[in-house]
Amino acid sequence: MNFPKPHNRRDAILHASWQVFSAYGFRRTSMQDIADAVGISRPALYLEFANKTDIFRALATFKFEQNIVEVKAIFAGDLNFDEKLLKTLTMSFSEFYKTLEDTPHGEELLSIKTELAGDIYLDWLDDIKAAISDGINNEYNKGGVDIANAGLDAAELSAIIVNTMHGSKSRQTDESELRARAESVVKLVMSSLLPRSR
Repeated sequence: MNFPKPHNRRDAILHASWQVFSAYGFRRTSMQDIADAVGISRPALYLEFANKTDIFRALATFKFEQNIVEVKAIFAGDLNFDEKLLKTLTMSFSEFYKTLEDTPHGEELLSIKTELAGDIYLDWLDDIKAAISDGINNEYNKGGVDIANAGLDAAELSAIIVNTMHGSKSRQTDESELRARAESVVKLVMSSLLPRSR
């Protein structure tokens, strides 16, 4: 997980706690471990966060908010639409999880994510659907694709794309297979989103 340079105590806590959770796992990590990693006292840590669950949920919120910012930047960029969509899907559904799974306690952290931050994840699914929908509409407005050809509006198409990737991620954690699924989804989408000039 990429963090900007910490500008305040809260940022520093999130940065340090990610390192500690990755190294020791969620269950073995104590608030004292996190305080030591930040270089503050445990009482000072409690002034910012109630407990390590609170910290983990803040980490999840940060991760998903950061992802949406990155997705919007991709769709605002100069890549072809199919490249934008593929980059969005691989970044969002495989690359982050590969980074997480490569940590010593990745499996536990993924399980904890579902247990402690499932609502945050569901909110993110809605946010990424909206971001992809906006990307499709923007491409349509530029004359790049014809939404009507698909027989769906952008929101419906985006929901199908995200739900397909979410379902694939639930059943398969291998990064190469998730990327292959993303490539298949993009091919299917592009076959229905014909250029408006056709």
